[in-house]
Amino acid sequence: MLFCNVCGHANPEDSKFCNKCGEKIIFKGYTPSKHVENKPIETSPKDTKAWNDKGVAFVKVGRYVEAIACFNKVIEIDPKNAEAWWSKGVALVRLEKYFESIDCFDKAIFIDPKYSDAWRGKGIALELLGRPTEAQKCYEKAKELGYKL
Repeated sequence: MLFCNVCGHANPEDSKFCNKCGEKIIFKGYTPSKHVENKPIETSPKDTKAWNDKGVAFVKVGRYVEAIACFNKVIEIDPKNAEAWWSKGVALVRLEKYFESIDCFDKAIFIDPKYSDAWRGKGIALELLGRPTEAQKCYEKAKELGYKL
């Protein structure tokens, strides 16, 4: 299963574009360029935006373990960073670690109950666990909060 980098939709392994949003899917075998992989955090080592951006770059090229390490650094610096918890959840979904991803989405929701992306991410994880009723409630909450499908 391949997950869209934009909307998180699960697509068949042979997909080139997301069946939901049409975005091009970056395949797991693609490796990031050196400037992404080796780019130092040039500002302060406690710059959460820089760590988060680096994690997002790794997610975009299928390097989920490295991405999680970056998101963990953000969380270590700022445990109330809802975006980092959500981003870590997305990377965990892509590693098929659905229960762990739900924990991350729940933390993001606890920090910011109006974080529609976190509600959507939790719905995706629940759906992939075969829990469609719970997933639908999360999708409805995301939509209520302004998430556009």
